[in-house]
Amino acid sequence: MRNSRVLLFLVAVSLFMGASLQAQAARIEKLKDLKNFNDFAVGPTQFEIEANPGDTIVKEIQVDDRKGERQTYQTSVEDFEGSMTDPTQTAILQGDKSGKYSAKDWFSVELKEFSLEHGDRQFFNVMIKVPKDADPGDHYASVLVTAVPQDDPTQLANGQNVRIISRVGSLFFIRVKGPASEVGKLESFGVSKFWNWRLPGERDAKTGNFATPINFQSVFSNTGTVRLRPEGKIEIFNQFGKLIDTLPVEAYNVLRDSLRGIDYQWTPSGLFMGKYTAVLTLNRGYGDQVDVRSVQFRIIPLKEIIIVIIVLIIIFVFYRFFLKNIKIEVKRKG
Repeated sequence: MRNSRVLLFLVAVSLFMGASLQAQAARIEKLKDLKNFNDFAVGPTQFEIEANPGDTIVKEIQVDDRKGERQTYQTSVEDFEGSMTDPTQTAILQGDKSGKYSAKDWFSVELKEFSLEHGDRQFFNVMIKVPKDADPGDHYASVLVTAVPQDDPTQLANGQNVRIISRVGSLFFIRVKGPASEVGKLESFGVSKFWNWRLPGERDAKTGNFATPINFQSVFSNTGTVRLRPEGKIEIFNQFGKLIDTLPVEAYNVLRDSLRGIDYQWTPSGLFMGKYTAVLTLNRGYGDQVDVRSVQFRIIPLKEIIIVIIVLIIIFVFYRFFLKNIKIEVKRKG
């Protein structure tokens, strides 16, 4: 009986020590030859977590000091969410408020405040305790690292009280297992201008040619309970139906109950003129469901047209000059 009690005590101690070691992992490493970028970096930038109600998850975050001087940092946790009215708002931090799909109260951050020298890399743990009654579906929160602003004596002497606060976050996408609803669709696909007067613009990185890009926009809506990652391609066809170019659409996040707008650029290389059609084929990110939208536009190569006009004017001038100043006489024999 006594041996059993001792064994239970040792097991309890080992479990406690293991949990303590797992929850406490703060340490600093020194990075060699790190350049001074006058900033700091937080990584990983995002975590994708699947959990059951009642689970406890521990993740590690790192902060690199690249400010060139000693800096104090503070950590905090905020909810974030998307928007159903503004597709440009990808992830909106909620501050002290709780989001519609809150998770901030599930978080315990190992370090609330710490100081680093230039070239230090700070590691610390984040513990997430999912409530036993957590609703199935996605929940969103961000662990934010804020550089505590330092008073500049020069600015204070000049009466300037403006402080620039820098903060960087790591996004947590937490999916609580259970019944989920995957519902989304491509709402719109368009081109910024129907008539595209092609002027010499910036040099294209791939071809080295000068060209003005053509801009497309799409909006995708997610009305389900989990995050979606649509992906696909944009195909460009000429007026004869021939495929002339393809743009890949990399997978991107669309939060639950939100709109997400994406911009695309196509830079024609070579001589393009006339009517074109862009076809967006987008996989919704679930069940192999695909949306297809198309838009037409025209390209007018203004540079080439100006060159042709100038050449025609020169030919016309020479022709007129030739008629006025050169006479051709034909002499007949006898």
